[in-house]
Amino acid sequence: MLLMPLLAFAFGSAFVAAVAYAMMPSRAGDIDRRLDELVIREAAAEIRPRFQSLFGMLKRLGDKAPRSAKEMGNLRLRLVQAGYRRDEALTLFFGIRVAFALGMFSFFATGVILG
Repeated sequence: MLLMPLLAFAFGSAFVAAVAYAMMPSRAGDIDRRLDELVIREAAAEIRPRFQSLFGMLKRLGDKAPRSAKEMGNLRLRLVQAGYRRDEALTLFFGIRVAFALGMFSFFATGVILG
């Protein structure tokens, strides 16, 4: 009678461990996933020449955007943590920010001007 709960516990523990082991990602799967990411990055690098003029415009906007030293340090850290380690990432980010602000202003101001 005492052996039955002990066997149930052992079987349940073994079952849970087997399911956890089966669901655990394999090391080979991680390597394959990383290789796929690298291939995708290389494909993205091939697309880049098409958008050089857009990147150039955004960089010029980013160079002219007002910045504070405190904000730049925090943003650079966050961009590096997000995987954007290039020197131009911060300038491009500011350019995107300014372009988005100008775009939203023109979108919402159009109704006021025309109406």
